[in-house]
Amino acid sequence: MPLVLDASVALSWIFADERTAESRAIADAVLDEGAIVPALWRWEIQNALVVGQRRGRITDEASAAALTYLAALPIEVESVGPALIFGSEKETAKRFNLSAYDAAYIELALRRGTRIATLDGNLARTAEALKIRWEPPVARPARKRRKTR
Repeated sequence: MPLVLDASVALSWIFADERTAESRAIADAVLDEGAIVPALWRWEIQNALVVGQRRGRITDEASAAALTYLAALPIEVESVGPALIFGSEKETAKRFNLSAYDAAYIELALRRGTRIATLDGNLARTAEALKIRWEPPVARPARKRRKTR
C-alpha cells in the first residue's frame, strides 16, 4: 500500500545535511510500495529548491536533477477534484494545531486508509496520535552463531 509522503522526507533526499537513516528507510519503502502526495507537494518541493538556491545550498543544475529524480519515483500526485471536501483540512488543522498544508497530508492518509511518512515534528505527532504514522521496520538482531570445532 502506498505511503503518504511528506515533502520534508523528499527534501531530505535532496539536501545531504538533512538525510537520516529514517529518510533512507522511507526511500526504500517508497521504491517498494509507492507513495501518494497531495497536489500541494509539488509546490512545496519547488519552493524549497528555490529557497535552497537563494541560500546557496543547491545549484540550479542540482535542483533540476532533483526534480528529474523525484519525477521518476513511483509517486502519485493526488488530483484536486470535486470529490474532496472543501474545508476538511481546515477542521483537521484546528483540531491538531497544524497548518492547513500539513493537514492536507493527514486528510490524504485518512481518506486513503494508509500511513504517512514524515520528518516534520508536528505532523509526526499528529500521525502518531491518529495511529497512521509509518515507522521503519524494526531490524532483527543478528542471531548468534554457534561455535563449531
